[in-house]
Amino acid sequence: MLKIKKYVVVGSLIIILSSTQIFAHDPIYGHGPDVLFKGGLSLGLTLKSGLGFVRNEYELGYGVTPKWTIGTDIPFSNETGSYDFDGIGIKSKYRFYVDYSKGAMLEFTALGSYKYSKDNIKPDVLNIGLTSGRESVAWYWFASVLYTGKITNSLLKPGDEINYDLTFGYRLNHINYYKPDYVIFLEFIGKHQFTSKLNNSNIARSGGNSWAIAPTLMFTYRNYALRAGVKFGIGESGYINRPKTNFKVSIEMHI
Repeated sequence: MLKIKKYVVVGSLIIILSSTQIFAHDPIYGHGPDVLFKGGLSLGLTLKSGLGFVRNEYELGYGVTPKWTIGTDIPFSNETGSYDFDGIGIKSKYRFYVDYSKGAMLEFTALGSYKYSKDNIKPDVLNIGLTSGRESVAWYWFASVLYTGKITNSLLKPGDEINYDLTFGYRLNHINYYKPDYVIFLEFIGKHQFTSKLNNSNIARSGGNSWAIAPTLMFTYRNYALRAGVKFGIGESGYINRPKTNFKVSIEMHI
């Protein structure tokens, strides 16, 4: 009888955790491994603002299979002096490993994206990387690393990057799909930028490292999710500056 009860409890926790995957319980600044269910559609809006700039993205995602999600981002910003369309991005996530254990789920996902820049001065951006995460009834962790390549025909080529992040989260309430869900996160974000090039020659005083930290909050209720956070630059080395303080808000709906 005790064994039967044990399996019932474990099975119930797995079902509950699976139902929470209707949402992307991913970091707002970093990257997470969650994918959409097959045929699932996500609609989202992200607003990012800091000193002297405002940027927002309209987002669309589609679950091609239970393991593979594709999507697009359409960004607008005032970084060039006027609020305008800033290009278009396509993205893809493929979850190649998932493991359910007692009250927890572990995932590993490959991801990639390509952003076409509207401005000829700015390079197109290619991201390729891996992300993983573990979600339990109370605790989360996420980790990711991405290689960011910059593609341009300009004589000046900004340095490629390696971006990485580590996130820890804690759920403030008991899991129940029919009640609001609150999770707090603490995100650690790092970047290594390689040297830039001019006429295919390295620029000596370029490249370096920067680090930031971001306390964030996620609120979900059924098919709706709200995430918000503030990122603070905490350090730099070499010839790049630490990230400027900015806040970010994301609203998402899954159908």
